[in-house]
Amino acid sequence: FMNDDETLPIMVDNITCYGADRLKEAVPKWVQKKAQMQQQQQEMQQQAMQNDPALIRAQAEKMKIEEQSKQNQVDNQIAIAQLQIDQELAQAKLLEAESKITGMHVDQVLKMEQQELSRFNHQIDATVKVADLEFKEHQKEIDSHSAILKHAELAHNIRQANKSKGEENG
Repeated sequence: FMNDDETLPIMVDNITCYGADRLKEAVPKWVQKKAQMQQQQQEMQQQAMQNDPALIRAQAEKMKIEEQSKQNQVDNQIAIAQLQIDQELAQAKLLEAESKITGMHVDQVLKMEQQELSRFNHQIDATVKVADLEFKEHQKEIDSHSAILKHAELAHNIRQANKSKGEENG
């Protein structure tokens, strides 16, 4: 407590001895020197962390996961847009077919178009399900990578804490 930057000047003010005035002048210099040393130590720790291969790998893995996530989102948007286009195309084909139907063939042609539309809808449903399964698989991969990243960060923090503890005890 007495060695704190705020309380040390109070203690020095209350010391009565030969050369106490020089001691009072030395305290601000010592406090400044101590702050500079702490700043240098922090800079060295930051530089060591930046050069840590595990941290670099973790950052690269995080960037890779983020890019995969963005790509998955783009792929899903493209798939949704394609499904919408296909549905509109199917509707347009159905309307065109309905306009060509005349006379006695109305029921037969309509039935064929309905079967085609039903088949097309089944294809769309199957495509949506496949896209949904692929998205879930990608999401699982992203979750797995996130867990690995968290584990690496936790291990790094534990090593740093042990390292700091070792420096305090040393």
